[in-house]
Amino acid sequence: FEDACRYDEGRSCFNTGLDLETRASRPGAAVQLRAATLRAYNTACILGFERGCVAAARLTLDPAWGEVDVSRAVRQLQQACSRGEAEGCELLADVHYRGAEVTPDPARAARLFRQACDAANRPNSCFNFALMAERGKGGPRDVQLGVKYYRLACRAGS
Repeated sequence: FEDACRYDEGRSCFNTGLDLETRASRPGAAVQLRAATLRAYNTACILGFERGCVAAARLTLDPAWGEVDVSRAVRQLQQACSRGEAEGCELLADVHYRGAEVTPDPARAARLFRQACDAANRPNSCFNFALMAERGKGGPRDVQLGVKYYRLACRAGS
């Protein structure tokens, strides 16, 4: 994978990142291994492989992987989400819902959770959107819509 990544193959860079992340997650792993993991995911993202954007953002938001850079992670998640990567929409929704170093935006979070649920039946997104609709967070209270999305969440495994 590393050789293919050197030739601008985004999927290979992502797979290299997966391999490196597994090794870097072990106790006592070298800091350089973590940096290489993030580099591989960032390269995959730059090359347009959206799952790389999501993986890079996930690590960029995790203090165990180094300095947290919320603005960079948000840009990566926006890129992934805008190109149809539902996991990117889900993580971006979570950032906007929690307001982790960004201004909380429940309306945007609700739209993104719904988008991730509708696009890929992501159980957490379906459940979170249902809860927000039921309680009127991020939009008008709509119990019927909430029930519909709770059912989708259950069917998706939540």
